[in-house]
Amino acid sequence: MGQTSKKPFVFILMATLGLTACANKRTAYWQTPEGIARIDNQTNRLLAELDNNRDGRITCGDDDLYKDQLFQRADVNRDGVLSPLEYSDVAFREKRYQLFEFDLVDNNDNKIIEKAELDKVPVNRLEYRDYNRDCVVSPEELKQSIIDEITSSSPQFRRVRQVRRQMP
Repeated sequence: MGQTSKKPFVFILMATLGLTACANKRTAYWQTPEGIARIDNQTNRLLAELDNNRDGRITCGDDDLYKDQLFQRADVNRDGVLSPLEYSDVAFREKRYQLFEFDLVDNNDNKIIEKAELDKVPVNRLEYRDYNRDCVVSPEELKQSIIDEITSSSPQFRRVRQVRRQMP
């Protein structure tokens, strides 16, 4: 009699566990049609934003060109150097420069920042997207970087988030 009463209990327990396991297996948002479309849109937007020379690829050359454009925009009086006020515009436009105070960038302590000094600042917009470090961000790397940022599965993006939390 004890043996027959255990069978329904075991069956109900197993069925409940099975249904619970199935219910917890949800499709991740980025794997849904809506999520895939959103990631594709973000990929296209980032490609347009980071591809400064408009050759359809994101390379280290694009980053160098971006730094040149950033310097030229900030150099309001066109004297070829940045004053503290002009450098504040650089830091406003590109938040990563906020980690580097004016005095730190001004290596020769002449109270101005020359283009060569700004180029030495280790700010690279491709660093967390160029997984194989070949100085070219492929569409696959760009898309994967977006997915990693969404899922926080990349150690590189965990580091980015740590730095962002420390930024003012």
